[in-house]
Amino acid sequence: MSKDTPNFRGHFPLTTRRRKKRRDVTKWRRPRGIDSTLATPRGPIPKVGYGHKNEDKYKHPSNLKEVLVCSMTDFDNIFLEEPVAIRFSSTLGKKKKEDIRKLAMEKNIKVLN
Repeated sequence: MSKDTPNFRGHFPLTTRRRKKRRDVTKWRRPRGIDSTLATPRGPIPKVGYGHKNEDKYKHPSNLKEVLVCSMTDFDNIFLEEPVAIRFSSTLGKKKKEDIRKLAMEKNIKVLN
């Protein structure tokens, strides 16, 4: 994302409310309701133009495309035209993770987890 994009915050007093599970404060929620004082804009409001460039979408912060690997066939179907980082599915067992990790080291593919 570009450096000049502001950090959008929902201006909600979540600290004063008691909840079983608190929402992420930094996640934007559009204030609704005609009588709500939160509906008055304070700070930057997200618009349609804010977003990632198409070539930067679905990339890991290490600037590699992230691929989820659920089985050996998923690993075999990875195309190596562009730099790729693999992330193991939680359903994979310990043995298969070790086998795929060895093959990834041979092919110089980064493993994220």
